[in-house]
Amino acid sequence: MTDALRATTNDHLQRLAGETAPACLHEAHRAFYAQEKNDVAALERRVVSQPKNDPTIEQVRGLGSSLASLEELHKRSSASGRCLAMAELSPLSRGIDTSFASILEIERAKPAGSQSR
Repeated sequence: MTDALRATTNDHLQRLAGETAPACLHEAHRAFYAQEKNDVAALERRVVSQPKNDPTIEQVRGLGSSLASLEELHKRSSASGRCLAMAELSPLSRGIDTSFASILEIERAKPAGSQSR
């Protein structure tokens, strides 16, 4: 689930970076953000249900916060009628990717049979 969510998010961010108005504005991306929220919530429910999973829970919640920050920034730029600039996208994109990498690293380091699925 995490790998698929990471791929979807990375693809979307790359596409967003190359778009021009009006395709780049938040309104055109509402479905993406709604799906991301649902997917992260499902991932969080999954990791919370696993015993002794605090590091993963923390990382998933951090990922959710990073994605919420991205959406808020996107809303603000769109309210001004402009696309997100690469200078705005790059740090958030790196942070989001780092969150995904951390989640995957924690999950892969767990003994076989104890990973949340």
